[in-house]
Amino acid sequence: MATLKKKKTSLAAKKTFAAKVRSVNYIASLKLEGFKVPNKKDQKPSNREELIAKYKIA
Repeated sequence: MATLKKKKTSLAAKKTFAAKVRSVNYIASLKLEGFKVPNKKDQKPSNREELIAKYKIA
């Protein structure tokens, strides 16, 4: 029987995952309480690179 090796996850990856989950949970909580939360798609890009990526033609 083969044993599976666990892949080690870096601390930075864990922190990033936790931040994303926390953000999603917060937004879901606001929606449950009746607040209107704007879609992320409707928001302006926060920096130049995101703006360029949004309008870049492939």
